[in-house]
Formats: sequence, structure tokens, C-alpha cells
Amino acid sequence: MEEPIDEVTENLTKLEEVLKAFDGEEYLILRDKLDDSDKAKISTSLAFSIASLYYVALSLQGKDPTQHSIIDEIGRIRSVVSLLTPAKKDENQPPKRPRIDKEASQRLIVHNL
Repeated sequence: MEEPIDEVTENLTKLEEVLKAFDGEEYLILRDKLDDSDKAKISTSLAFSIASLYYVALSLQGKDPTQHSIIDEIGRIRSVVSLLTPAKKDENQPPKRPRIDKEASQRLIVHNL
């Protein structure tokens, strides 16, 4: 039984080290260099990670996280992520051009002549 607990402890220690990178002056300097889209992505990723950790913490305490307000927060973060995702797709796709209905345009030209 000790191995799974040791593994969880080790993983939590690694996670703590990763999250420390987002708490300090270095992060603020890096964030200032990013464009608004990347700032939004990082912010939503951090918010989702923290909310997910809180969800897990509630579960480990024996509480039902589905009855907690954290579910609403996770849903709110997901809706923000869904707003950011189409913006990413639009950047990679060429703009859509209007299509011309050739038959309709020919009818209009013939009718006006």
C-alpha cells in the first residue's frame, strides 16, 4: 500500500514545482511578452488546473464534489476554453470568400439587358 501513496506524494511534489513557475516575477515578465490570445490560454489552463485539483482534494476528503460549487466553476472555465478554441481555428484557416451564384447572376444580366 505504501507504493501508491509514495507515487502520489512524488507526483504532488513535481506538480508543486511546476506551479511555482507561475508564482513570481519571472512569470509576470514572460506573460507581458505574450499576446492576448496566449495570455488567455495560460490563464484558463491555470484556472482549470487549480479547479481540477480542488475537485480531487474534495474527493480525497470524502466529500461529493458534484454537490460543490467547484462544478459550476469548472463549467465556467470550460465555456471560456470553448470560446478560445474557435479563435485558434480561425487564425489557421484562410478567410471565407463569398460565393457567387453564376446562374443567378446570368439571369440578372440577361433580364437587365
